Amino acid sequence: MNIEQLLKNFRTIKLVQGKNESELDYIQSDSRKLQKRDIFCVYDNFEDNTEKYLNDALNKNIETII
Repeated sequence: MNIEQLLKNFRTIKLVQGKNESELDYIQSDSRKLQKRDIFCVYDNFEDNTEKYLNDALNKNIETII
């Protein structure tokens, strides 16, 4: 599945970083477990840790963040 297909199926999801054509393997919310073709999903309940988790994802060269 690619990001464009995911976004069509789940209209409340917003693409923060990445390309619609990118292929994905897994939707991950734990930045410690991220793999290259995973999407990192940020949740409101990350609270004060959101920036920490985003930086961890970016340091792992994750291309797609939703």
